Amino acid sequence: MKAQLSPGAAQGTPIQILRATAEDSPHLWVWRNDELTRKMSVNSERVERDAHETWYQGLLASLDRHLYIGLLDGVERVGVCRFDMESGNGRAEVSINLNPACRGRRLSAALLGAAMTRFRQEQGVNLSARIKPSNIASIRCFTANGFVLVGGDADLAHYRYDYQPYTYRPSPSRPQAWAGWHAKC
Repeated sequence: MKAQLSPGAAQGTPIQILRATAEDSPHLWVWRNDELTRKMSVNSERVERDAHETWYQGLLASLDRHLYIGLLDGVERVGVCRFDMESGNGRAEVSINLNPACRGRRLSAALLGAAMTRFRQEQGVNLSARIKPSNIASIRCFTANGFVLVGGDADLAHYRYDYQPYTYRPSPSRPQAWAGWHAKC
């Protein structure tokens, strides 16, 4: 399934979005331990293989976490996007990790946009992201996909993306039930 890009995402770069599987684990472990990836991550510690496998199997089994792999031309793994449902606020925190071999090719915004579209088809909740202020590439990637800065501190900036909320439109036969209510759609 090829997902459509979100508004603002890099156009012209068709990235296929698939659910991650156990076969993707070794790739993600290598990407996660890349020096630049660690430097830009919220948790910059090196991850041992056994700890990664335990975490990864738990992630795949979770109903509250969604992991997608982006493929370019159906074969090249360009990166991963993870969506973690946040308890009680109807939002999911999204993170992205680009395959280090794909850096500099302007693929991150297209990857994130396509993953957002796929996730919205499955869940449809608003999104948040935490990004280190020094991670200019991620800030550009997220803002290109419509995320806006909503706060943070010197360590982490907080971004949000709110989908246009669905608004119920009453049928002409029952407009009185919604007198005074205005739809934004």
